[in-house]
Amino acid sequence: MKQNEQTKVEFFVGIDMSKAKFDVGVINKRGDRISHKKFINNELGFEDFFNWLSESFNIVAMSAIKYNPIMKSYFQKKKKEGKKGFVPINNVKNKIIQQVWAIIRSGKVFDLNYKHPKAA
Repeated sequence: MKQNEQTKVEFFVGIDMSKAKFDVGVINKRGDRISHKKFINNELGFEDFFNWLSESFNIVAMSAIKYNPIMKSYFQKKKKEGKKGFVPINNVKNKIIQQVWAIIRSGKVFDLNYKHPKAA
């Protein structure tokens, strides 16, 4: 996304972590609570979180494809591989969710230029 390009934020997702559980809340730009859910802080909780987000994550994936050059190239790569319909969008959704989970697990701040040490 260009620095001078204005974006329209419609929703915010907040995640509050603790040892036993994590809370996820979705609010709109006026601060109205749209959704709230609690998950156990373990692999089963993450799976529930993953399924909950996947149900309504198409808009996030479409925005990422439009505004994030890395996600756009990933989406185009999947289409070139012959993926049809919503499959490449689902690939983007999964990639975003996996990145969010990796950030939560590591406790590090998101870095667009981060390269995993094992990456080529």
